[in-house]
Parts: sequence; structure tokens; C-alpha cells
Amino acid sequence: MTAVFFGYFWRDPDRPIPRKDGLLVSPADGHAMFLRRERATGRRPTNEDIAEGHVETDSLTGDWFPEPLDDPLSFETEQRYEAVNPGEEQPNDVLRLAIFMSPLDVHVNRAPDAGAVERIEHRTGKGLRRGPFRPAYKKESQHNERVRSVHLLESGHRIEITQISGALARTVVPYAFEGD
Repeated sequence: MTAVFFGYFWRDPDRPIPRKDGLLVSPADGHAMFLRRERATGRRPTNEDIAEGHVETDSLTGDWFPEPLDDPLSFETEQRYEAVNPGEEQPNDVLRLAIFMSPLDVHVNRAPDAGAVERIEHRTGKGLRRGPFRPAYKKESQHNERVRSVHLLESGHRIEITQISGALARTVVPYAFEGD
């Protein structure tokens, strides 16, 4: 019975992907929890930022520099985001789509468009080898163990994809790496 569950959980069905300029496809099966505009409010600190003491520490996510990158859309390092109110949009805002995958969904993610992986990094909670493992329905789940990748699309745009583990699927195993 366990083998049947894991075989079903890790299935990888063939997906026809439409090829159309400007079209992004969903990278995952599941339930779209939200699509919202967000703005970077901080970034991971450099060694220089840490030495100068310009760091905020969060018990779940670790150290943050309280200002975003000069060019937030370069996605040079992991950034912290907050929602943008309607009417307050700015050119460097991003759109964030959150997809919840239940145990019944296909747990293989795909790239939403043709392009190359520029950067990939694995993050855990502060001081942990793995985890934390917050359930996906809790806001704190965004701080679970995660893999962040930046893709340079054929159109020249960059997108950031963050795959977050959950209470059941406790790890993220990437199959694409820098240069792929």
C-alpha cells in the first residue's frame, strides 16, 4: 500500500506545453492560493552588512538587510516581500503566485517558460539542517525549507521560482541546475 501511495505521489505524467510568445504556464499542479503584487522590502545581507551590524534577525528565516536590492528585478539574492495596496504600484514590483499542492496532486514542477537557470540556492530555517515544516495553510510556511531558482527567459525577462517544502513533502529536490 505504501509503495502504491509513493508511486502515485511521485508520478510524472507527460504535459503538452503550448508554445506562444509571452505565455507562462503553471509550473505546478494544485490549487492557486493567491496571485498578488508585492514589493521587495529587504534582502539577504552581505558579509560587509553583517560586519557593520546592519542586519535584522528573524527566528524563522535568519538574517536580513532592511533595504531591497538596487535592482529588485535582478533577483541577485533572496528578497523579503510584502503585499502592495491597489493604486500604489511601482515598476519594480513583482507578481507572486502561490500554488498549494495536496497529496493528490502531481509533485513534479516544471519551468513556466523556455529559458536557462541562472542561479539556484537551497535555504533552511535559521540554524536548522532541515525544516521548519509548517503546514502550507499557515502563513509561516513561506519560511519552510525551500529551493529558490532564477530563470532567464528567452524573452530576456527574469523570473524567480521558490519551491517550498511542507508538513508532508519535507524536502525539495531540484532536477535543473545553473546553466540548464
